[in-house]
Amino acid sequence: MEGDVRKMTEQQTSQSEAPRFGFRLVMIGALVVAAPSASMAAMAGPEKVTICHATGSASNPYVQITVSENAVPEGRGHNRDGHQNGEDIIPPGPYDPDGRNWDADGQTIYNDGCLTFLPDVLPPSR
Repeated sequence: MEGDVRKMTEQQTSQSEAPRFGFRLVMIGALVVAAPSASMAAMAGPEKVTICHATGSASNPYVQITVSENAVPEGRGHNRDGHQNGEDIIPPGPYDPDGRNWDADGQTIYNDGCLTFLPDVLPPSR
């Protein structure tokens, strides 16, 4: 009888351990999945910013480009007087609260995809 009680107790113990073991595996798995995504978010680079980059060309004065936020902080990179005579059009953001050349004309050019003219559109062919 004593051996039967011990056997039952061992079976109950191993059965009650199974759910806890499964829970441990789930928690470890969650940590393994969460850790890389958290570190990837921390390693994510700066945001991108679309600007109208001055070309110096009379016929096509701007081209639309997308650059890192690191290229547009106030007074550096594209956002300084010494770069293309300070003519780039940069929208406001955390890198520069006022933007560059962000007046009514600059906003119109920016919102038109950096075009200052209507593109030549050929009539449909027959």
